[in-house]
Amino acid sequence: MSGTAAAGAAIIGQVTVKGSAGNTTSALIEANGNYNVDVSALTAPYILRAEGTVGGKAYTLHSYAEEADIGATVNITPFTDLIVSNAAGQIASAYYDAGNFT
Repeated sequence: MSGTAAAGAAIIGQVTVKGSAGNTTSALIEANGNYNVDVSALTAPYILRAEGTVGGKAYTLHSYAEEADIGATVNITPFTDLIVSNAAGQIASAYYDAGNFT
């Protein structure tokens, strides 16, 4: 799974993907915001968390992907974080931490 993690500019940090079974895998975000993480050991659907900094400010943002999204671009931005929050009916970080996103 790959995409861009950004909040106005590239996030400097890492992406962690959590599968529906609760297991995770992580990858570093490149200087241009791109990430690429192997999710073959995880079970869909997936929730993604990008943690890092932009201009010295800390960010934790989320996105969501399904099995059909593998091979497609899955970005992580303030907008995707808001979409996850609205769809889940709770703050995206709480949804990620709870791990119940089937």
